[in-house]
Amino acid sequence: MNVRTIISAVVALLLCPGCSSLFEREPEVLEVSGDATCGAMTKNLTLSVDCDVKWTVALEHMDWARIEAPEKNASKGGGTIKLAFDYNTAKEDRSGEVVVRSGSRELRTTVTQGGMDSFFQPSEIRLYGTASSVLKFNTPLEWSIEISEGAKWMTLDVTSGPAGPVAVYIRALDPNEDIGSRTGSLRVKLGKYEYSLPVVQDQKDVILSDDADIRLDHHACEFAVRTNSNVGYEVQIPVPWIHHIPGTKALIEATERFSVDENTGAEGRSATVDFISPSGASLRVLVFQASVDKMLSVSTPGIYGMDGMDYILGRDGWRMSSRVVDADGCFEYRLANPAALSVYKMAGFDENAVEGDTFEVHVVRQEKDAVTVVRDYQSTVIGTSDKLLWLKTSDGVYFIIQR
Repeated sequence: MNVRTIISAVVALLLCPGCSSLFEREPEVLEVSGDATCGAMTKNLTLSVDCDVKWTVALEHMDWARIEAPEKNASKGGGTIKLAFDYNTAKEDRSGEVVVRSGSRELRTTVTQGGMDSFFQPSEIRLYGTASSVLKFNTPLEWSIEISEGAKWMTLDVTSGPAGPVAVYIRALDPNEDIGSRTGSLRVKLGKYEYSLPVVQDQKDVILSDDADIRLDHHACEFAVRTNSNVGYEVQIPVPWIHHIPGTKALIEATERFSVDENTGAEGRSATVDFISPSGASLRVLVFQASVDKMLSVSTPGIYGMDGMDYILGRDGWRMSSRVVDADGCFEYRLANPAALSVYKMAGFDENAVEGDTFEVHVVRQEKDAVTVVRDYQSTVIGTSDKLLWLKTSDGVYFIIQR
C-alpha cells in the first residue's frame, strides 16, 4: 500500500458520518453549576457548564421551558445554558431535567420552578387571637389584595403596591371566642393574574356554658352544668356543701353534675364553681341556694303579699266560706267577708299536689255586684302538710290553702 492510498483512506474515514466521534476525546472535566430552582414569577434561569471538550444539551420532561442558544467558551469548551419559560400560575411546583452530554458521559440536572403555593409565604394565613400575621411575596408586577370572605372580622394594613418585595399584615378584630375555628379568604391580583389565599383564625381557648347562674331551693338536690370547650379543665369548688359528681368528660361538649346539701340555715347562701384550664381559659358558675321559706312557718290560710296586705283571711272578718272539689281532682277555694260583701275565688289547685308541682291559679275578687280583680298566677307548691298547701308565685304572692 503506497502513501497516497493511506492518505485517501484517512480522509474518507474523517468524512464518514458518525465516524468522527471515534477521534473525539473523552472529557476530563464535565460539571454543571448554578441555582437550578426559581420562583413562580421568574422567567429565566442560567446554568454554567465546565467542560474541556465539545458538549451538547437537551431538555427532558420540560415542555414548559426552552433553551436559548448555549454560549460556548471557545478556549475551554465550557459555557452557559440559558433557559426561558413563562410564569408558573399553577399551585404546584414543576420540574424537569437538563441533560448535558460529552463523549460517552452524561450529566443530568433537575430544574424546578416553584408554584404559587411556594410563591406566597405562607400560602395559608393563620391568625391567633388579635395578633397580626404577615403575608410575603416578591412580584415583578403591580399587585392588589382584598378580603373576599371574612371582612367583618379581619383587616389588612395595605391593599396595593408596585412591583418588588411585599409584606401585608393581616389581623383579626376579635379573638374568636366561639367554639371552632373560623375561615375567610384573600383575593390577590398580580397584573392580569388572580389568586385566592385561605385565612384561618383558630378559636381562643374557651369554656362556655348557658348555665352560668344556678338557683336552687333549700332542699338537698342535684344540678347539672352543660359546658362547651376546646380545652381540658378541672372543676374547683371552694365550699363544702356543693359536691362534684365524677363522670366521663368529653372535649367540646360535656355535662358536669353536682349534688348540693340541704340548707337548714335561716339565710340563703351562694358559692362559685370554677372550671379552669391549664391555658388560663375559665368559666365561673354562680350557685345560689335559698333558705327554708319563712312562709312555711305561717299556718293561717289566705293570700299573702298581694296589694300590700300581709294576709286577708283571719283579719277584718275574712273566712273560708266554701271548698268545691271537681271530678278531675282540682278544687275551688273561696274566701269571704260577709260584712263587706266581698269574695275571693281561687281555682286550679290539685287535691293531691306535692312539693314542686306547678299550677296556674285563677283569682277573682268580687265586691257586691262588681268584679274588681281577675288574675292568673303561675304558682309552685313550696310545702305541704296534712291540712295545708303552700304555693308561691314568681312575683312574691303566696297562697296558703286548706286541703
